[in-house]
Amino acid sequence: MSKIAEQLVLDANLSVEQANKSVEIMTSYLKSKFPRALHIEIDAVMQDGNFGDAFKGNLKDLTGKAEEKAKEAVNKADEALTEMGDKLREMFKSSSSDKAKEDKK
Repeated sequence: MSKIAEQLVLDANLSVEQANKSVEIMTSYLKSKFPRALHIEIDAVMQDGNFGDAFKGNLKDLTGKAEEKAKEAVNKADEALTEMGDKLREMFKSSSSDKAKEDKK
């Protein structure tokens, strides 16, 4: 039971069921008045969290995912550059060996 529900039980003499239902109704009402992006914050506050906690958690998740994607991109770029370097070396190697063969003739 959330702290707000506990307060309703103590201060308004509601039963636990009534208090929980009241919190549910208040949460629904608040969500109807705020943009969808804030619903997760309303849930957090109504369950004894602080406004911004859910956002911070999501931000950490997004930051972690962004770092993973950046590392993947760096690895792919490194692989592509390595492959390109190998192909260029091969191209110049065969070009110089062809030239050497012509010079011998």
